[in-house]
Amino acid sequence: MPADRRAHLADLGRFIQASPSSFHAAEEGARRLEAAGFARLDERDAWPTGAGRRFIVRDGALLAW
Repeated sequence: MPADRRAHLADLGRFIQASPSSFHAAEEGARRLEAAGFARLDERDAWPTGAGRRFIVRDGALLAW
């Protein structure tokens, strides 16, 4: 198996370990998006217009654009 495939599978394993529920999965996804430069928005605030690299989390769901 190629090294990049092994690295991808290892990362998937870490994600699964950190995500025993949808709430955990959404927060782990949020952590990874923030590490990649995405901005977390609060849905109660006014949102900036224009292109993405933003996300929201609510009730175990993650929406990114």
